[in-house]
Order: sequence, then C-alpha cells, then structure tokens
Amino acid sequence: MQRKFLGDNHPDVSISLSDLGERMRQHGNLSDAYTVLSSTLSIQRKLLGNDSPAVLYSLGRLGLTLEQENKWPEAEAVHREALTGWRKQFGINAPQPLGELAGVVRALTAQRKFAEAEKIVGEVLTPTFVGQSASADLLLLRVDLMGRQGRWPEAIADGTVLLQLQPNEHYHYHRQAGLLAATHDVAAYEKLCVKILETFGNATNEFVAQRMADDCLLLPRSGVDLELVDQLAETAVTVGANNVGPLNYFQACQALSKYRQGRFSEAINWAENPLKSSYADANSQAKACAVLAMAHWQLDQKDEARAMLAKGDALAPKIPAVREGLDLGGSWVAWLFARISLNEATALIQSGSATGKAPAEPH
Repeated sequence: MQRKFLGDNHPDVSISLSDLGERMRQHGNLSDAYTVLSSTLSIQRKLLGNDSPAVLYSLGRLGLTLEQENKWPEAEAVHREALTGWRKQFGINAPQPLGELAGVVRALTAQRKFAEAEKIVGEVLTPTFVGQSASADLLLLRVDLMGRQGRWPEAIADGTVLLQLQPNEHYHYHRQAGLLAATHDVAAYEKLCVKILETFGNATNEFVAQRMADDCLLLPRSGVDLELVDQLAETAVTVGANNVGPLNYFQACQALSKYRQGRFSEAINWAENPLKSSYADANSQAKACAVLAMAHWQLDQKDEARAMLAKGDALAPKIPAVREGLDLGGSWVAWLFARISLNEATALIQSGSATGKAPAEPH
C-alpha cells in the first residue's frame, strides 16, 4: 500500500523493501532476497547517499544473503563496505561495525584466508576490549579460527573468556571440554565437568544432553558420577529418537556411556547404529568406530577391534605432520571429539592390555 501511494523512489518505501528482502532471507528465499535487496540498495544510494544508515543496513542484509548462498568473495566485499560506513559514524566498537566486522571474518575464514582474518580480529580484540560483553561474538569467531587450524592453547584462552561472559551457553562448555582434553589439562577438564553437571545435569533438550554427556565421557576419568552422565545420554537418545540426522551422535554418545560403565556388549549394540545409518556423517561414525574398537578389544575380539580402529582413522584422519595450511573445517569440534576417542582406542590396542594409556593429543 505504501509503495502504491508513494512510489518506488521514496525513502520510506526503500526501507520497507529492505525489510521485505530481510524477511525473504530469513525464510530461505535467497534468490528473491538478493534481487530485492540489490534493487533496494540502488534506490537508497540515489536517494540517501552511500553512507546513510539505511544503505548500511541493507548492505549488511545483502551480505548475510550472500553468505547463505556461499558466495564468500561477494559477501566479504559487501560486509567490508558496510563496515567502512559504520566506522565513519560510530568508530570501532559499536554494535553495527562489530556486526559487519564479524561478517568480514566469516567470509575470510570460509575462503581460508586465516592470517587476514586473525589480523583484523586481533586489531579489535585489544586487552581492554576482551572481557567486555560486546567482545563475545568476535571471541567466538577467533576460537573457531584457532580451532580449525589445530591451535588448541590459543582457542582455550579465548574459550575461557567466553565461559565467563556467557556462562549459560552450553556449547562453550562442549567446545572447551574437547580443547582441554586435547591438551591433557586433566585438572581443568575435571573441574569443567563438575561445572557442566551442576549447570546442565537436568537438561531435557536432546542436543544439550548429548553434548554435556559427551563432555563428561571424553576422557576415561572425568571426576563426576557416571550414572548421572548416563541419564543425560539416555535423554538424548530418547527425546531425539525421531531426529534422524543428529540421532547418530546421540547413539554414539550412549555407546560411549555404556563403555565407560564396563557394559561392553551394550556399547557395541549402540555404536553399530551410526555405521548402518545413511544419515550419519563421518565424525559421528568415527566416534562410533572408536567405541567399537575399544569395546571389542575389552571382549578379546582383537581382529574386530583393529578393523574398527582402521575404519575410524579413515573417517577422521589424524592431523598431518606438516600443519601449514591446515583446515579442519567448520565441524572441527566434532572431529576433535572423534579423534580423542580414536586416540584412546589406539593407545588401548597398542598397549596390548585392557587398560590402555592416556589418549595422545589429537594429531
């Protein structure tokens, strides 16, 4: 109605069109969103100038649309333009420029321009800014950046700050548990597991329950009650029974829970499910293979154990000796959990006993 009476070349109409494009983006109608936002920007630039807030908001929305289309160079260019415009008006640490900076970093990371992404994040995450609530989104991006490159200690440092800033965000605990286990900081790992059960021990969401259980099962000793952890694993497979894709992670978690309790045949039964599923991804299957390798070994089924370990190693390969250019990908946390369990299985089998040694750092 507004467009009918005011025409396209009116600021209010252009803002409404931008809102329409954003709604299209949010609903996954990316092609139409791109068309609407691009034409809106053309109108707004003529009416309002390149640095007007309306133009900068539309640029940000267009950048998000391009991200969802995996058009990363184009997304980077759009976010950079919006970032420059917002910084002219508000400086560095205001919400608008920080949001666009995050978009630039996401685009750079997706293009594996890690050094450039790290540089521009580091310029903003100064010692005085880190620890402020506004720094959380960029800290999260830097944790991801470090994690993808296998730089565990640096990821831990930022992850520690994130836990302080957002103590109710369960995934921060999940990520941090894997990182602490990977670096053999057992004391910090056990302390984190205690905090996990205190905070999320009664979780009813299947994703939260599975991740928190996996955290407390990751190392042979976590210093917490395994019966409580098993209840979380049970919640995940029960509540998430119809969630076909993620179910494989829930089942692998339940398998590891049974293994930690010494219920090796049950562990095998649960771990076999992800290997039969056409919906399972490589990391969930690799985690299941690790449990199968350990459980078979404990039952003196040595050939089966070695076969499962070899299959798991193929699904979640070790980090190569030369790390230059390493990118573990966006699912690096899932890889890390699988790799830690595979390393535990390797140590168990190589020891030739039924006890094994502490898992080596993921490699």
